[in-house]
Amino acid sequence: MKYFILRDRRDHPFAVVRKTASAEEAFTRDLRWQPSDLLGRTDLRIEEVAYESDAGEARAAIEIAVRTQRHRGWPRYSALWKKTEFEPRNLHSVLRRTRPGGEEIHTGHSGWVPSRVLRRMEKEDYSSYRALPVSEEEAETIIAGKPAQRCFQVLSVEGPNLPFAVVRANGEHEEAFTRELVWGPSTLLAEVAAHRGRWVEELSPDATGDLAAYHLALAQRRLWQRLHWKGAGYFAIFSDVVDALDLANAFALVQGDSFEEYAYRKGVWERCSLLRGISNGGNTYEELPISPDEARLLMERLDNR
Repeated sequence: MKYFILRDRRDHPFAVVRKTASAEEAFTRDLRWQPSDLLGRTDLRIEEVAYESDAGEARAAIEIAVRTQRHRGWPRYSALWKKTEFEPRNLHSVLRRTRPGGEEIHTGHSGWVPSRVLRRMEKEDYSSYRALPVSEEEAETIIAGKPAQRCFQVLSVEGPNLPFAVVRANGEHEEAFTRELVWGPSTLLAEVAAHRGRWVEELSPDATGDLAAYHLALAQRRLWQRLHWKGAGYFAIFSDVVDALDLANAFALVQGDSFEEYAYRKGVWERCSLLRGISNGGNTYEELPISPDEARLLMERLDNR
């Protein structure tokens, strides 16, 4: 399969052509693939590209430009299209702009709540996806096809690098992992609109929420370590991110940093390389900073094992 990008006089993508030994098809501003003889056009600049991904970028640019022209009223609906997918078959997160600057995401049972995904994408902070304009009818179809179980992050201007919560929603049931670092019953999605400066983003369709919860815990504990634990360098070590959501699952206690670290073993601190291995990929463990009090409790647990 060979791919070609055809550009008009303004250098805008006019069509993407895919060619085999026996056939030629083009994706044009009609937004469909159809038999083609466009490679014979002399009024278009024709560029053969080496990779399908390059053709995919041009194909996406054509579809987004046409759909943007079609859907210019308010509200304006969009769905996220993963950049690694050539065709927009698995659209994710339905968003709408109700006015310039106003943005919402559909969360299932809790309906439309404030979001900033499109704003972030315009600043190139959301690089894994494109925003594909869709009609209200298309948005409703995507929403209807969503699974009951989905995961979200509640973010806040109070701490842009520290999520306010990770939320798992399954129909009417909702639970959240908050800055208190435990999972519990939640109504956070429905409450977001009442809190100025909070917004919601959906995690990827295959997310369970555990990885996002771990990153929340890691960021929160690093903040506590700096502000409240006077820089005490104690770390609990876990087998994976799921285990790391409960300190009782820690299998090792380390003091220090990746340059000089010691592991606690039966009342003795011994040189180790656990933190270094985590930072350079030498092992698959996970770490969490812990307080001096938590470190003493972990010592007792390890002594009793």
